[in-house]
Amino acid sequence: MEVNMKKNRIFTLFLMALMVFTLSTAWAGYPEKPIQLIVPYGAGGSTDLAARVMASVIPTYLGQPVVVINKKGGGGQIGLNYVSTAKPDGYTMMEATIGPLTIAPAMHKKSPFSYKNFKAVARTEVVPAVLATRPDKRWKDLKGLIKFLKNNPRKLKIAIAGPAGLSDLGMKSFMVEAGIPIENAIGVPFSGTADALAAILGKHADILYANLSPVFDHIKAGSLIGLGITTVKRVKSLPDVPTFTELGYPKANVMGWKGIVAHKNLPDDIVKIWGDAIQKTMKNKAWKKFQKKLGSIPAYLGPTDFTAFMESQFKSFRQIAIDNNLLTD
Repeated sequence: MEVNMKKNRIFTLFLMALMVFTLSTAWAGYPEKPIQLIVPYGAGGSTDLAARVMASVIPTYLGQPVVVINKKGGGGQIGLNYVSTAKPDGYTMMEATIGPLTIAPAMHKKSPFSYKNFKAVARTEVVPAVLATRPDKRWKDLKGLIKFLKNNPRKLKIAIAGPAGLSDLGMKSFMVEAGIPIENAIGVPFSGTADALAAILGKHADILYANLSPVFDHIKAGSLIGLGITTVKRVKSLPDVPTFTELGYPKANVMGWKGIVAHKNLPDDIVKIWGDAIQKTMKNKAWKKFQKKLGSIPAYLGPTDFTAFMESQFKSFRQIAIDNNLLTD
């Protein structure tokens, strides 16, 4: 009987060792095929641009192609649903952004997704936002815009780059701080920044509050005027665009961000593989050059810190929504 007990113990220890070995080698060959990088918005917007920059550099360190796939609609919800229902095998990753993961769930109690539904892999950058208008409008600065909004209710259309996103929250925060009733402006929601940008350039909207990256070249070219930017100091490449802080409206300083997330059950081994590859990518000269051109600021956070960052943002935005009567079901 004692011999049998010893045999059982040895067999149990063998199984445990085998399990540990299997788990440690299960992803040793990853990745073995191309990887999808899902963008929950259309092509041409800030999230799409960030994803394409990442996809152009990171294959050097992963050893496999990374293919950007746009899944737009529902303010990012279609893309989020696609990733949350995919296999947690590391072949479906997502270029994440502030709107659907922290702002939308903070402003809407019944939002179907939040940062809690995904595995945080890494934050890569923070992205300033800018309030822009066309040069043919009668207001040429923020003071003129505020005066028009106060004196001309329902006469101005704001291009919103996705409902319950950075564009929506940032503009509402600014209007509340400036003493402008929210209902004074007509918010026109679009599926992403690219569509909102096309609307203002096509004279279907009057102003746009959006991530700087897709708007940058238009301000430089003079087809748009930057009325305010959410950086602490003026951007060197846009010296004529004042900050909201210097203009007296610091609550409008909603900074966007970009990062990589995946299915919430993604194995930690794959998280580490991606984390290592992302850190190498962020040191790559080509990636740095793209970020500088797009106006983004490199700001790496690993999985734990990235999750804590999103949780902190969610709590902050929820309080803003409560304080300004913006919280809905």
